[in-house]
Amino acid sequence: MAISLRLSYSKEANYVRMVFNMEYFGLKIVTDNDEERWLSKEANVKEQLQSIESDSSPIIKFGLQYYAIDINSITSEITKYYMYLQLKEDILEQKILCDRDQISQLAVYILQAEMGNIKSPEAATKHLLQYNILPSIYLRAENFPTIVEEIIDAYTNCRGKSQAWAEEQFINIAQRSQGYGYEYFKESRMNGYISVHFQGITIKRDNVPPVFFSWEEVSCFESSANVFTIFSQSRNINASCEMPNCTEAEYVLRRCQSFQKFQMNVKVKKRDRLLSNARAKDKRKSTLTLASTDEMKQREEALRKFKQMKLRDRPIEPIPPRIKDKKPPALPPRDKSAAPPPLPPRRPAGQLPNRAYSASEGTRKDHSAPPKLPPRVNLDRHRHAIENNTSADNDYEEENQFRSRYNSAPPAVVRPPKPLPTSGTDQDYITSPIYQINDPVSSPSMRRYRSKIFVKSASREEQLESLETALETDSVDQEYHDIEMRPDGVVIASRLPENLPRNRFNDVHCYDETRVVLNPRNNMESNDYVNASYVTMEVGDKVLRYIAAQAPLQNTVEDFWQMIWEQQVALIVMVTAEQENSTNKCFTYWPDMAIGSTEYFEPYSVSSKTFHAASAYVIRTFAVENTAIGQSRIIYHIQFVGWPDHGVPDHVDKFLEFYNKMNAIRNRIYQATDQFEPPTLVHCSAGVGRTGVVMLADLMIAYIKNQWELNIPAVLAKMRKQRMYLVQTYQQYEFVYLSLIQYIKRYDTRKSLRKDTFDEDMDMMI
Repeated sequence: MAISLRLSYSKEANYVRMVFNMEYFGLKIVTDNDEERWLSKEANVKEQLQSIESDSSPIIKFGLQYYAIDINSITSEITKYYMYLQLKEDILEQKILCDRDQISQLAVYILQAEMGNIKSPEAATKHLLQYNILPSIYLRAENFPTIVEEIIDAYTNCRGKSQAWAEEQFINIAQRSQGYGYEYFKESRMNGYISVHFQGITIKRDNVPPVFFSWEEVSCFESSANVFTIFSQSRNINASCEMPNCTEAEYVLRRCQSFQKFQMNVKVKKRDRLLSNARAKDKRKSTLTLASTDEMKQREEALRKFKQMKLRDRPIEPIPPRIKDKKPPALPPRDKSAAPPPLPPRRPAGQLPNRAYSASEGTRKDHSAPPKLPPRVNLDRHRHAIENNTSADNDYEEENQFRSRYNSAPPAVVRPPKPLPTSGTDQDYITSPIYQINDPVSSPSMRRYRSKIFVKSASREEQLESLETALETDSVDQEYHDIEMRPDGVVIASRLPENLPRNRFNDVHCYDETRVVLNPRNNMESNDYVNASYVTMEVGDKVLRYIAAQAPLQNTVEDFWQMIWEQQVALIVMVTAEQENSTNKCFTYWPDMAIGSTEYFEPYSVSSKTFHAASAYVIRTFAVENTAIGQSRIIYHIQFVGWPDHGVPDHVDKFLEFYNKMNAIRNRIYQATDQFEPPTLVHCSAGVGRTGVVMLADLMIAYIKNQWELNIPAVLAKMRKQRMYLVQTYQQYEFVYLSLIQYIKRYDTRKSLRKDTFDEDMDMMI
């Protein structure tokens, strides 16, 4: 096989090397079997090409080899620009899958980034049709004119943003899409495959739960004959995969080693940056050191010359024959209120460059065949093994997506995930949605309760009578079983292999729409997942905000504290013991009861300030410091004593005593916060059963105080739309009724927790 590789060492190439973050990029070869193989950066390129058997001259591509976790970690504008081009190509070729809303929004950003300010909708439409900015399957959709109209409307209504801004917004959406940063390798048995990505390695096989290994836990890889083996040092296990041949096994070995080395270097850099921030916490207002005038001029000249290079001369690709005749189902009309924010105009530009070159001719060739294996969703990260796992879900959809990627219409996702905020403030992530209690209840079995929501009751006596009558007539049992335990909703992040070890139970997931999203820039694993959900309800003109969470595991305790800090939680309500019947129910996430003792959960230090024990509860106060920014807060923690899992407290009076103390602490916190009432964090072990009882009782007591008719099933139905399985057993549901009855009977004569007495207690504790 004759090899001739033409490389340019012109001045333009020198400029490219100056302004590129070259560690993200590499060369790959396209084989006769239409497979892409990355070339090693350590070995000679010519020798690697000669070792590949081919009947024709190989095609060499320059491309994005490692996908960035955090776009802010990339310092070069040229690197961001080239990353944008690569991601655009991946989306057009459906290596990264997006739903219709995402595709429309991405198309608007492409118009901004590459077409500039268009004076008229007609000109914008002409550009959209002339340039290939939509996946081919959408071009054949029956409602294609509607899609175009929506894109043009969004595009022509927004102007003024910079070119780099549009590219960054495009990258942010791509980072949250299905398949970002994944490479796939087919096994030769069990119909399985290996996915390699920046979190680690996932092995998926038929009828077997996926197995995930993080880069941190992998001690080494081994390739023997056609068998590739992964060794885990933390779990003391290994996994072997039978590849089609020896060459494939060796290639997978090299790729995994390369991925691991790169990602560990990224984590080291991020750790160094966090430590540096911690050391400089008293110098947060330091000024930015600028490069010398000569260096700045040199970089500006390099950037200008690079952008003058002819990178945008790719011809319009014909629709691939394999999908030309396929029609996706008619897509529903898009909600105008969900349209992307106005986007600005942009400089004129050409099309995406074709980065494929013939090794023998040095000419560009079109080579856009999709890979044999599909991408997977990439959202979150992994640390350690699963603790206390129970039954796994049976409706895991990964394999169906894997087999039918090119045989189906665009993915039908209910709502696209929101792009990562570009600012680094905690407030960017306080985004709990509000579910109004007077919305229609959609479950057919719940329709009879619709008219009762928010109906005023004549008196407290009528409230009491309705509760007691329901218990006496056994209608409570029917109510409970009519409420859907697990309403339909999009669940993606919780089911990702890398996030399964972050779930205490395999069948308790978070709906994507209401899950709490961590700021991935604030932890060393670049993780945004924690098993916790917003539960937000309107009661009249007041909004009650909760976060329902599972108890932290040892490998998620830092995520737990990050959530508390970012969501500005001031009160933690705990309704579980750390251990029950020799079973771990909650990892201890606070220091021991000795006043002044401190525990560190990087980057948070938690110090014990006060401790007060009563017969039914324990109250603690913590001083929590974010060492990365040098700020501190006071957190209140109240724990109910003696509430068994799946059960109820022994005495209603003890629960009400606990509840009244919890409510008094919360009111005190609200008095101290003039404009923002922080959410109350409630957790048991799974974050659904006992957690649901506390929230439901709290909401219904608010109804009692407002003298509204008590429609408990309708309220619970709305709560479960935000977190599944809340109030897990009938016994717990009945206990809510009993608690409300006792609360009404004691409401007028209750003398415990008078405001002045409580203020004195709290002042003493603080």
